[in-house]
Amino acid sequence: MDPDTSIRLRPKNVRTCYVCGPDNACGLQVAFLADGAHGSRALYTARPELEGWPGLLHGGVTFSLMDEALGWAVHFQDLYGVTARIDTRFRRPIPIGMPVVIKAWTIDQRRRIATARAEVRAEAEGQSLLAEADATIFLQRIGEREMIDQHLLDGESRHTQAAPRVLPERCVIVVHKDLSVGHAANAAAVVALTLGQRHPAIVGEPFVDGSGFAHPGLIPIGITVLSAPEKDLSEIRRKGLEARCDVVDFPREGQQTTNYQAFREATAIVNSQTMKYLAIALVGAKKEVNKIVGHLALLR
Repeated sequence: MDPDTSIRLRPKNVRTCYVCGPDNACGLQVAFLADGAHGSRALYTARPELEGWPGLLHGGVTFSLMDEALGWAVHFQDLYGVTARIDTRFRRPIPIGMPVVIKAWTIDQRRRIATARAEVRAEAEGQSLLAEADATIFLQRIGEREMIDQHLLDGESRHTQAAPRVLPERCVIVVHKDLSVGHAANAAAVVALTLGQRHPAIVGEPFVDGSGFAHPGLIPIGITVLSAPEKDLSEIRRKGLEARCDVVDFPREGQQTTNYQAFREATAIVNSQTMKYLAIALVGAKKEVNKIVGHLALLR
């Protein structure tokens, strides 16, 4: 698919999808889970009616499993898209009856193009690599988000049960250390608001004071606000993406205008390799986040 082609996706009825639809009697009926901030995962056991060579799962089914995992990796980030290009490598044949783990995750996103990777591994100890794919995904907004979510929530969908929103282990914001107090507060607030939208589970239950007044819920895991030189923020962003953290970045252009469309136009002409940032937020596993920011000092 040519990424420049203008398309308008219609809401997908996931209940009848060939790979993931629980109502498709002829399909694979694979239930996908969110896997970290940028990924998806599922378990599948190769079935006899889907063999290619005798005793082996058809390669087209293996391909479909990875392609679907890529789609769910994007979906769990509140995005939608179609596979524009995919490079697949089949490492080992999959015997009928073998349980496998399918995983996919996005690596980077530049405007409406995301790069991603998928793998199929044996579920058994050692998890030998059976197939892998590197993909380019063309992102496209769907007019009515609720229409897709209704398919997920309708009836007793296995996806509703399999994809709960889970509380991340750690959330940090790293701010350009040379910003003024006002600009630093603004940069941290902007990325924090986006984090709240992307991770609803990050907001705790309302709390009630001694007078019985209910206050809006806050963040149980807290948000550590750190500082770093401007030259280090791009590297922190890169490491966060590689570690499969959810990354929210605030480019320098964000404080050069109060008009959001002007901001979008300004960033559209800046290559991501040279873009300068005022703040970076990371959400993910504590161990991975600590590796990236453990040496940084608190913002003061």
